[in-house]
Amino acid sequence: MLCLLPLINLPFDWLSIGATRALLRRGCEAHDPGLHGPQPLRSPFLLGVIDAIIGLILLFVLGCALLLGLTAADAIMVHAGGTAVFHPIDLINQIKADPTAWKHAWIYVTLLSTLLPSVCNLTIGVASWLTFWIPCLRPWLIETIPELHKPGTAMRRNKAVFLLSTTWVVAIVLVGLFGWGLVEVVLYFPRVAAWASWPLESFARLCHTLFHLPV
Repeated sequence: MLCLLPLINLPFDWLSIGATRALLRRGCEAHDPGLHGPQPLRSPFLLGVIDAIIGLILLFVLGCALLLGLTAADAIMVHAGGTAVFHPIDLINQIKADPTAWKHAWIYVTLLSTLLPSVCNLTIGVASWLTFWIPCLRPWLIETIPELHKPGTAMRRNKAVFLLSTTWVVAIVLVGLFGWGLVEVVLYFPRVAAWASWPLESFARLCHTLFHLPV
């Protein structure tokens, strides 16, 4: 398993990083007129949301790939005369019964690592959104930042650093609260967890049928 999981996970991590880099590059294009107003197709906030959606899609496909790989490993062991080790369906049922158990931490780390680039991009989008919607902040930064290399601008430089740092802290907190809220909804509303896990459980049963394993 220590070899199988990273091999399955690696392509999805690279796809997630590639999508994030492509969307970040689009948001930073030199000819982007977004400095003078929001552009729907190049808004950092919208690009961050799109990246998050792509990350969730990759997360689901990664879950299916892991189930397929683990079921295939079980099938090889069973057909070679051994016993199944992974039991993906039982694993899903155990997570549904006790999602906070530490023994499931490796599953969460494997899956959620694919979302890290998307979370970073979403944070950038939220910070950009905050900067845009705070009155007078965006025009002042646009006017000030290109001049900060000149002598005698130390106070303005410190002010710009403080304002941008505060914006980033608020953005990180907002994204963290959003993620925490999603986790709390899943934990305290069992029907949400059952609905979210149903596609993966159905796919796991399909994999068992495909490899002629008992469900």
